[in-house]
Amino acid sequence: MKCTESDEEPVVHTTERLRRLQCKIDETVSTLSAGIKLSLNGELEKNSSVLGRNAHWQTTQKLHRVPLYLVVQFNRFYWKLTPNSRDHTGVNCKIKKPVKFPLELDIHEFCDDDLKAIMKPARDKHTEMLIARAERATKGMKQSEDENMEDSKELQAALNLSATNGQTAGPGVSPNFRGIYELFGVVTHKGRDSNSGHYMGWVKQGPDSWICYDDEHPAECKDEDIKKLAGETADWHIGYMAYYRVKED
Repeated sequence: MKCTESDEEPVVHTTERLRRLQCKIDETVSTLSAGIKLSLNGELEKNSSVLGRNAHWQTTQKLHRVPLYLVVQFNRFYWKLTPNSRDHTGVNCKIKKPVKFPLELDIHEFCDDDLKAIMKPARDKHTEMLIARAERATKGMKQSEDENMEDSKELQAALNLSATNGQTAGPGVSPNFRGIYELFGVVTHKGRDSNSGHYMGWVKQGPDSWICYDDEHPAECKDEDIKKLAGETADWHIGYMAYYRVKED
């Protein structure tokens, strides 16, 4: 946290335990990553000991440790004041704007330098492997099973280095974690406000295989169906909660 009105005011560092990430939605946000980034940065007014009064501060949050399972909530509901209404003082509203969320989420940009350093060996090695495979493909060479196994051994060795001083990215997280989460569940809402409508669950079963749980009527669906949950109309299912888990290479 930094005071923007005085360079003499010390920067304030605090630690907070987050149970979920927020995806804030405004006119600039069209993707989940953009919404998370917006929610991690903010402004507030608080006392400045240097100025002797309330002042403007900027807040910046970074992830220092990460969990095996990551929950992201879309901030789609808000309270709108209606001062000119005779019937009520406000109404519960829903933001219907489309916000695309990926099947794989890279959290690298949200991490602090310590966490990035832990993930760096695995990310670098993975990049090297992709470049090597692309070069072989360009030359028309087919990678054998033995080469694939060798790549896996090299990646594991690199990941052992990533656990600097025995550290990993978080409790239970594998040393080969490079910041990638995969989507495995979604909760959607269909309706115009939080006091009404219908909630449904979508759970991943395997590659390109999902089950949509609509009360007692489960139905199979595909990745393409999940991508359609980004939003736009209140008369269709819109993503409200996204559930990610660490992706194992």
